[in-house]
Formats: sequence, structure tokens, C-alpha cells
Amino acid sequence: MDAGAGAGAGAGAGGDGDGDGGDAAHEQLAALLERVSANVYDYDAHVGLVAALRPLGDYALLRQARESMASVFPLTPEMWLAWIDDEKRLATDPAEKQGVLDLFDRALADYVSVPVWQAYLQFAVDEHDTGIEDGAPWIDAAKVRAIGAAALASVGLHFAESHLVWNVLKDFEMAMLEKNPTPEDVRRVRAMFMTRLKTPHAQIDQTLQDYSPLESAHDPDAYESRLKAATSMVAKSRSEITLREAHERRLADAGFSLDAYMAYLVFEKSQPKGGDVLRIQTLYERAVGHCCLDERVWESYIAFVMVRDKDAGKLSRIVGRAETFRRPKDALLEDYARAVGFVSSMGDAQLLLPLAVCRCEIEKRMMSRDAENTTRETLRAAFEESAAMLDSAHGSDPDARLYRFWAREEAYVHQDMDAARAVYTRAIEVAPTCTDLWIEYAAMERAAGNAKKVRSVYRQALVKGTATERIFDEWAEYERTHGDVDSLYEVFDKRITARLRGTLGVNHGQPVSEALVQPQQQPQQSQQLQQSGSVDEPTERESKKRGARQEDADAPPSKRAKAAKAAKAPEPAVPKEPTADKPDISEYKVINKYDATIPSHRPAT
Repeated sequence: MDAGAGAGAGAGAGGDGDGDGGDAAHEQLAALLERVSANVYDYDAHVGLVAALRPLGDYALLRQARESMASVFPLTPEMWLAWIDDEKRLATDPAEKQGVLDLFDRALADYVSVPVWQAYLQFAVDEHDTGIEDGAPWIDAAKVRAIGAAALASVGLHFAESHLVWNVLKDFEMAMLEKNPTPEDVRRVRAMFMTRLKTPHAQIDQTLQDYSPLESAHDPDAYESRLKAATSMVAKSRSEITLREAHERRLADAGFSLDAYMAYLVFEKSQPKGGDVLRIQTLYERAVGHCCLDERVWESYIAFVMVRDKDAGKLSRIVGRAETFRRPKDALLEDYARAVGFVSSMGDAQLLLPLAVCRCEIEKRMMSRDAENTTRETLRAAFEESAAMLDSAHGSDPDARLYRFWAREEAYVHQDMDAARAVYTRAIEVAPTCTDLWIEYAAMERAAGNAKKVRSVYRQALVKGTATERIFDEWAEYERTHGDVDSLYEVFDKRITARLRGTLGVNHGQPVSEALVQPQQQPQQSQQLQQSGSVDEPTERESKKRGARQEDADAPPSKRAKAAKAAKAPEPAVPKEPTADKPDISEYKVINKYDATIPSHRPAT
């Protein structure tokens, strides 16, 4: 890194290209660009290129080089922080500063790092305070607290370094209390300290000292009792702190080797109830930060999550991260098979979906890395295998997300439209009423410029029962741009027809017909009658009807039979003429020929 930076500095000093140093720097830069272009997986070339570009001041080119490296390699925390520092200097408006926050999130997706979390939280605090002073805050206290809570949830159990994050959040909260010490905020900050003092960490004595001013300033009457309780908490943690301090010393003395980490992990797992899951996970993340290229740490980490954490989403992310560190494909597939077996035993079919997607992503990345052994056909085989697994587990992929991923791969990466259409056809069998599926399918045909097939997709969506407002909106927008009056009229006609028949989906696909079967609201006068109780009294006419029914019931069987026969005799039909305010729609004709396949939902008469 230093050598590359020195070369870049030489390029900056001789930017005119006249000196020998400038020529050498430009030659080095050209050579690095050629190496990256020839082999995108040349890690050293990426590092050298970023180092050479940084002093030149061409931030657009530097950003491009960093993005290129980040697309194929996880960047170290130091690399991310250098990138973030450059972007912080360039960010002037809220949108650009939000981009800095996004970079912090990307950095933490590669490594769980205390220095990155510390810088993340400090940036948020500084922007909040500066915005308050300038009278134009773009980040409020709630956002700062949310970042602080996420930081402590991620690295709050890091025994040696968690105080770096805690101190930033603590200072922010104490400063806010000085400005406006509400009772609610005092209770919240006190609860923060109590949680922190219950957690064994290297700087626990300092935490206790920092707690004292809170009570002396905001609850002096209870100062002694509260400090006594806090001191008792710390005393209970002393033995655990002593044991962990010994492991931390051994870890540092061993140069943070994997064997030292494994010994530390054995200690944590030997604690009552198998140890604290989050504390053990924090220790695994520390081990990954120092030993990411040793596949043993990934195997142990994945096994721990499967057995103890049992979080399928987290498991798939860890397997994906393991792949980015270039673990052998066979080892990754073994991890995947174990994970599938574990998730299948849990009985929740939808947990299989993230693993199936991860399996195909592994094959996709391997195809660009090892073109000789991983080809387009092996990628298709991975999709087929994953799709078969999901199809056999009912309800595992209700929106056909895996099939949609596969279809996009065929259409936009491999430019094979026939293969993409075949995959979409299979997806429709799985999720025929998924609006997003139909819109994506139509978008693919739009990108291919095939108007006939675009309209065919929209019509199929209606036939399959996906006549939603979004479908009609997308179709109408397409016809406004690519169609004519007749084609646009077809969309409007179908929409009106769907509304009349109660088949138009609203509220994300809920059919209007559900609203049609709801009881109609009583007129106001009728409601008032019900409330007054007057409806309980029968009218004279109702009394006569009841008397007649009772007489029929008491009549002999022969008389009742004659009455029943007379009731069955058909009366001559009297056609009703439509009134002006209620048009007769019983004879409504579907004008467009394509609506013949839509079933009628008129009530039977």
C-alpha cells in the first residue's frame, strides 16, 4: 500500500509528464490498468491501482477503481475507511452525505469492524451537531440513536474494543441531557448504563466512573443507593472479566492466530447453557477479520449458526461471505448441503428460499472465476436443482423469486430470450397471481422490442386472474407510448369490464368481489328505528301475513298441496324498462374479442 501511494505521489508531482518521475508513474498506472483489465481477480493490481490514483485528485476515476475492486473482493476496514474519508470531504448536501452513510453500511457487510462502527456513529453525531448549529439539520437525534443501537447490537460484546463505540454514544446522550434533561431521557440514559454495566468489558471501571455524574446531576437524593447497586453489578462480573482478560492476552501474544481464537471460542461455548450466542458470534466475526482465508473458521462459524443460532437468513449471508473469500467450490457446496438439511428439519419451507438463491449466486460467481470448470450449463443445472428443491417444498417460494432470478439471468446476462420465456412460463405455474412476476415478464419483452409479445403477456395476466390496478396501469402506459387509440381503448375496456364483474384487484390484489358481498349499510332512518327499538313491533300488515301462514300450517294436507301447486305455476314475464337513474347493464356486451375468455360473475337469477 505504501509503495503504491508513493508511486501515486510521484505521479501527482510530475503530473505534466515532462519529468522522469512523472513518466514512470504514468507507466506504472497504465500497467496496473492493463493488469486489472486482463484479470479482474488480480487483488494486488486492484490495491496498487487505488493507491496510485488516490493522490492524483481524479475522484471519479478513483471511485470507479474502488467500485470495480469492491464488486469482486471484500475490502478491508482500512480500505473502506479511506474511501469513506474521501467521500466525506466531497459531500456537501444531504443526498451526498446520505451516500456516505450508505458506504458505511456496505463496509459493515464485508467485515464487522469496531473502527468502522465508531467512525459511522461519530459521523452521524458530528452531522447532527453541525446541522443544529447551522439551523438546517438533515439527520435528527432519533437517527443517531438508531445507528448507536445498531452499533452496540453488533459489537457491544467485543470485550476489548466495544468501549470505542459506547463512548461516542454516551458522550452524545450526556450532551443532549445538558441541553434538555427531560425525565424520560434521564431514565433512558440510566437504562443504557445499567445494561452496559451488566456486560463484562475491558473498560468497565471507566464506565462506572462515567455513570456517577449522571446520578449526581439528575437524581442526587438517590445517588448513594444507585451507585451502590451499580457497584454491586460490576463486582459480580469481576470473575468473568478476569478470565476473558487472560484469553485476550493470549490472543494478542499469539498474533491473533486461528488456534488462539479457537481456544477462546471453546471457553465461551463452555459457559452455562452453551454460552451467549451473540458473544460467540462476535468472537467469530473477530476471527473472520484476522483469518478470513482459512476455511476452518468458516466451517466452524457455519456449523455454530446451524446448531445454536438457527437463523436461515444469517446462515445464507455467512455462506455467501465465505464464497467471496474464495473458498473452494466443493467446500461451499458441502456447507450448502448441510445448511439445506438443517433448514429442512425446521419445518418452515420458506427458509429454503434464501439458501436456494445463495446456491445459484455461488455458481454464478464461480462461472466468472473458473470458466473452465463452471459454465453456463452448470449454472443452469444449479437453477434446475434449486427450483426442484423449492417445488417439492410446498409454499417455499410463493412469489416465484428463484424463477424470476433465473429468467433475468437468461434474458439480460446471456441474451437468450427463448430460455427466459421458458423460465417465466414455469414461474407462472408456481405463482400465476403474482403481479410483480407479470410486470417483470412484460418488461423483458418491452426491452426486447417485441410489442406483440408484450400485449400477449398482459392479456395472459388477465386470463390467469391477475387483473390488478398495477397491471392495467403498466399496460396503459405502454400503449400510450407504443400503441394507438384502439390499443389504448382495449385496456380501458378491459378495466371497465373487470370492475363491472368484480374481478379487478385492489389493495395489492384483493378482488373487488370481496367488497360486493359485504352487507350494505342501513339507511340512517332504519338505523334510528333499530336503535329506538320500534322495529320490534309488527305492523298490521305483518300480523295478517303471519296469521295467514299459521292458517296454512294448520290446514289439512290436501289443501296445502293445492296451494303449493298453485305457487309453482309460472307467471307471465313482464319486461322491465330501464329507468333514467339506474341503467340496465344486463345486456352489456364485451366489445373486445379478447374478453371472451373472462368468465362472468353476474349473480344467478
